[in-house]
Parts: sequence; C-alpha cells; structure tokens
Amino acid sequence: VRGIDKTAPWSRAIPRQLSSLSILPDKICLINDPSIEFFGSYTIEYQLAWQKTIERIQQLNIPIEYIDGHDFAEAASIVYGGPWIAERWSDLDEFVNDQEPNTIFPVTENVLRSGTNPNYTASFLFKTIHQLQKLKCRTHQQLENAVLIMPTS
Repeated sequence: VRGIDKTAPWSRAIPRQLSSLSILPDKICLINDPSIEFFGSYTIEYQLAWQKTIERIQQLNIPIEYIDGHDFAEAASIVYGGPWIAERWSDLDEFVNDQEPNTIFPVTENVLRSGTNPNYTASFLFKTIHQLQKLKCRTHQQLENAVLIMPTS
C-alpha cells in the first residue's frame, strides 16, 4: 500500500518517481557465491530454475558483474540477530507471552525472545546503526546504475 498509514507512527509517504522502460541498467549484478543454498522439498527444482534464470540474464546483452554477497549477509545478521530484535520484542513481548506453549513457530519465537539479550544496549544499537550505514554506502556505490538479481530461498 502506497502512502501514509495514519495508525502507524513510523509510516511515511513514498514519492512516486518517473521511470522509463527504455532505460536499461549499466550492468546486472549477481551474487558471486557458488554455494547459494536452496531449501525444502523442491531444492533441485529451485537450483535448476536459478541456473535457467542466469542463462536468460546472460542473453540480455547487458554486462554482468558478479559481486561479493558478504555485505548483504552482514546486514542481515545485524538486522535479524542484533538490537533490532529488542525493538521487535518491545512491541510483541505481551503477545508472545500470552500464547499457549508451542503456538508460535519455534524459530520465530526464539528469535523474538533473543530480544531480551542484556548486551543490546543503546551504545550497541548506535554502533550497529553506523555499521549498517557503512554497508549501505558501499552497496549504493556498488549498485549504482545497476540491477541486483538474487534468488529467493
């Protein structure tokens, strides 16, 4: 949904930007990680679909740049395993604690409950904010005039 949600204090407007379908990116970026993992009962099918996608991308006559995915992995570990979990816990603790045992998916519950970690101090939060900003800056430079294509897993 585009626009401000008046019931959400962190909501903000997202301005529309003009775009042209005739403008192609300078390059297409793919993660240079031969060990990309796919999970579940369709692992082989997902791997084949990703390979087929790469082959189709190579036929677009747009330069391909293989990039290191470390910055993305680091950002994910900060966001999903750092002080942001404390923020989620502050909002969801009553809900989680009010549920019957084994009601919430165990992985989700464990992640949320990790938000009580006493090391998630304000100082630690600001250090991770600065680290995320460094990662964001590097990523913006790397992806300038580019399209990043990644499989979902």
